[in-house]
Amino acid sequence: MTDAQFCFEIGDFGKIGGRRCEIMKKMQKGFTLIELLIVIAIIGILAGVILVSTSSARNKATASSTKQTLASLKASIATCCSETGATFNTTAGAEICDSNGAAAGGAGIGTNLPTAVDLKATGVTYAQTASCSAADPTITVTLTGHPLAACNGAWLLRLYGGLQAPTGC
Repeated sequence: MTDAQFCFEIGDFGKIGGRRCEIMKKMQKGFTLIELLIVIAIIGILAGVILVSTSSARNKATASSTKQTLASLKASIATCCSETGATFNTTAGAEICDSNGAAAGGAGIGTNLPTAVDLKATGVTYAQTASCSAADPTITVTLTGHPLAACNGAWLLRLYGGLQAPTGC
């Protein structure tokens, strides 16, 4: 019979072993070192899982923001083609519509191409793939240094075909 079983059977006021039972009750207060280490390990594992999932969610939100920023240029492309019939500018941060030298301060439509910072990347280049006179005016946007690696590469922004992002982004 263990001490804990003995104390349980005779009760607190038993004449035999009463002092030993009081000592046992005092010793059983609190947690053992092993119990505390197990709890700390479980908390550490849960914290690790949460950090990984929030990092993934942050990258997906960044990719979504990039998609939204580029998709919003579709209306500007339409305006540029319908009002001016001009070519597109290919300089980040410059007026999208290169009408009568908009890059040099001429008339434009009031919309600038997003910079790398706007697109949450370290680098961005623009190229006019198809002009306003083509069936589907297109600008190719190439991103580098995006937090979500799958979003790096060429994006096609078509007036009628919409936005085509790299696979996996």
